[in-house]
Amino acid sequence: MSSAPRDTVTPPGDAVDVLSGEDVSRRVVRGGAVRFAGFGLVNLLGVASALILLRYLGVVDYGRYGTVLALIAIASGLADAGLTVVGSRELALRPAGESRRRLVGLMMALRLLLAAVFILAAFVVGVAAGYDDVMLAGVALAGAGAILLAAQVTIALPLSVELRNARLTVSELVKQVILVAGIALCALLGADLVWFFAVQVAVGLGSLAVLPILVGREAIVRPRWDTSEIKEFARKALPIAAALVLTVAYVRLLVVLSSVLTDEYETGLFVTSARIVEMLGGVALLISGVILPVAAVAARDDRGRLEYVLARTTEVSLILGTLIALVFAFGARPVVTLLGGSEFAAAGPVLRIQAPAVITIFLVQAWAAFLVADDHRRDLLRCVLIGLGVLAVSAVVLIPIADARGAAIAAVVADVAYALSVFIAVRRLPGRPSPLNWSFLGRFGIALAAALAVGLAVPGTDAVAAAAAGAVFLAACVIQRMVPVDVWSAMPGVGRA
Repeated sequence: MSSAPRDTVTPPGDAVDVLSGEDVSRRVVRGGAVRFAGFGLVNLLGVASALILLRYLGVVDYGRYGTVLALIAIASGLADAGLTVVGSRELALRPAGESRRRLVGLMMALRLLLAAVFILAAFVVGVAAGYDDVMLAGVALAGAGAILLAAQVTIALPLSVELRNARLTVSELVKQVILVAGIALCALLGADLVWFFAVQVAVGLGSLAVLPILVGREAIVRPRWDTSEIKEFARKALPIAAALVLTVAYVRLLVVLSSVLTDEYETGLFVTSARIVEMLGGVALLISGVILPVAAVAARDDRGRLEYVLARTTEVSLILGTLIALVFAFGARPVVTLLGGSEFAAAGPVLRIQAPAVITIFLVQAWAAFLVADDHRRDLLRCVLIGLGVLAVSAVVLIPIADARGAAIAAVVADVAYALSVFIAVRRLPGRPSPLNWSFLGRFGIALAAALAVGLAVPGTDAVAAAAAGAVFLAACVIQRMVPVDVWSAMPGVGRA
């Protein structure tokens, strides 16, 4: 069986040919597999850091830690201003060389400026919310780390367009290794909470230090400013920036609202659940990041290929999202107990409520990538406004009534509304593409019903029920041939072997 060219030898100049070549499906699937494996390692490290944080800090201090990081994450998401998504699309459509370097330099200037502005705004919000000195110091330290990471992400963006996924994976692993090592060191030394925030600065510095190795010294560009180009880029990016607010910030916004509308203990419970769901949703971000450059070129050159990739991506996203949601819904209590000990057992029901949101996160990320690829930015903006409206109403109503569980319900309600609106927008694209067909949905329904029946009926612990439900669902998907053929054919030893 012939194999795809190795990631490490893909020349940057071949990027456009890679994205439009006949073997692009194989490259995407294998590149996605590399990213998925890296994601698994990153999350194993994330579990290690969560174990340390939960057990060392306790519910209250972990809630304070999570609240500060949620605020910084919102600021970082706003500072991105659609630059990553629009930049990925624009880089995919530009020839390699100086044109791309100029665009990266432009994005660097914009991103650093916006990051500084929004981190300052986050500090002001912290002061207005009455955060104590430790939390305000945390905002400043974590904010400095976020600015450093903004520069790193911008310089590394061409790697995704050139499908050099192994190097992207290494970059992500480096960040997580530094984070876990820093947290472990703080706990070992008995450090105060503020030092855990300082670890974010170390992550930013370390990720920048390895960039010359990953992208090459010639790819390290300086920020540059061109007013006319910035206006044109901003015109494209602003609708995306608004649309990404919900995707990036909706759970984090709920964390901030919880810190105001309920007590510290309930906020800590929701932070625990939200953090787990956020980690799981990272797989969906990974898929959309791999697919977007390919979809952008297909939207320009081949509508048939665009619709085909849309359908296959939706199927994979639905299968993966449902599998993960099933496992964590049935196994919610043992998961949080394993991570934080018996003190966090009360977060189990919160996670069980929020777990179905993983499915909508996967679908939203997949469909939103195609709206961006086909240059329907304003449609995505309208969708996010619907989601934000639902989020605001449900959070204000439900959190005072049901505390952490109310926040979890609000997260699910908002995500469902957002997913439905994005689905309608995708169906209105030229050619009215259908992300899912009735045959696949029928088989999916059978697989889901079987998994739920087994998970509810199997004797034993929640962990046993979670494993049984996940295994039955996955087996039913394989038996019914629901996994797209492109995924099978790209696996080593399968397809043309």
